[in-house]
Amino acid sequence: MKSPLKDIIEFKSSAALKRIIPTGSTVSTLLLYGATMELSLARNDCTVVAHTNKYPVYEFWKYSKEDSTSIAAAVQEFYPQIDTEQFYYLQQSWAQVGNPLTRSAFFFILNRCSTLGNASTGKIDKNNFNSLALGYLRNFKGDNFYPLWDEIENPLEALEGKTESDYWIIPAGKFSFNLFEEGKSRGSDATSFNHRELHKRIVNMKIKALVVYKSHPSVFKLYRNCNLHMVNSYGKPTSQKDKCEEIIVANF
Repeated sequence: MKSPLKDIIEFKSSAALKRIIPTGSTVSTLLLYGATMELSLARNDCTVVAHTNKYPVYEFWKYSKEDSTSIAAAVQEFYPQIDTEQFYYLQQSWAQVGNPLTRSAFFFILNRCSTLGNASTGKIDKNNFNSLALGYLRNFKGDNFYPLWDEIENPLEALEGKTESDYWIIPAGKFSFNLFEEGKSRGSDATSFNHRELHKRIVNMKIKALVVYKSHPSVFKLYRNCNLHMVNSYGKPTSQKDKCEEIIVANF
């Protein structure tokens, strides 16, 4: 069960996470988008509750679990009709048009054809649309994978909610000081959060939490009192900072 979508950030740490999290665990994740990491854990017999505060993202995964074959059929109908002008128009409007089936089909097309892997931004590149990804969509079942919409503006507030999960996983991606972001326009599927706020929440959480970052000097400094697992570009553990591609921060 592989994701039919491109992730905005291509993570290398899925195998490393499976070495840390026991098979059969219940896991809550934040910032759901392409679900590559989430589905990898679900294949490892973990129950994954994947949180997002972006309804269009939740809607895609919800309907993919319910009727992925109909979404794939709609994709095959719409895709040949979408030229460059229509692509850029849909980037601005897809989340408000049609019905859930139509929106889910547009989300898939825009994601696969965006150079950034984001349905609302990026230049068009139809080379990223292929029959293999369409097959992943058509055959998607989503066993052990449960998308959840949090009706909140700040996605980090989900960490305060009650959960029966054994672990939280936050695929934080690239570290940022969040400078110059106030008032910045974002697409209907784009999520932002404050990285220093995330740090404060993680170090004070009672539940075991794992944060996955792309390697950055500030992550080593900010989380120096946590357990840090370094992963190289092949997804293998490494003890060398100059070979580190990603950092898994553990608060336990």
